[in-house]
Amino acid sequence: MTDGSQTAVGLVVKLPFATREEVLAKYGSNISRGGIYLRSRTVKPPGTPVTLELRLASGERLIHASARVEFTTGQAGSGVSGMGLRFLVVDPATQRFLESAASALAN
Repeated sequence: MTDGSQTAVGLVVKLPFATREEVLAKYGSNISRGGIYLRSRTVKPPGTPVTLELRLASGERLIHASARVEFTTGQAGSGVSGMGLRFLVVDPATQRFLESAASALAN
């Protein structure tokens, strides 16, 4: 949890996918019960609190979570630029999605 000294950064990501199944097929290895890895040209430093909304192309909300940046990649001029977010609090719909994602990816 954060100590309250930092204001959470709002991060809304609209994915180019129409269905949850498509998200899992294309992006599933980057999603877990505990967090998500997002490719991004602009990253926040580790420790930054984030309020994340991940939406399908239709605008349907897939993930709504309070999270914290755990790590960044690609900042030394090589590799893919992005950040790993650890979920701190997720809403019930997000929890159901993460549980179904974990089950689907285990098979």
